[in-house]
Amino acid sequence: MNEQDPRIAEILELAAIEGFRLPMPASMILFFEDRGRVVDLRTGKVSNAIVGTPSASGKAVSHLLRDVVGEVAL
Repeated sequence: MNEQDPRIAEILELAAIEGFRLPMPASMILFFEDRGRVVDLRTGKVSNAIVGTPSASGKAVSHLLRDVVGEVAL
């Protein structure tokens, strides 16, 4: 990643539009995100991305919504 990364401009623009100051440099935020972390842009808290596995009931509901009803279930 370099300072020309377009994501830096996107993060800076978002902070300006939303009216808050980034808790760390945008390049540091991207450093963490590139390594699979999630950064809270207001507090600076860095955490692991939450990944879950649906239960058997969740899989059944997803199947019904997707294949029977035709809705996308993520």
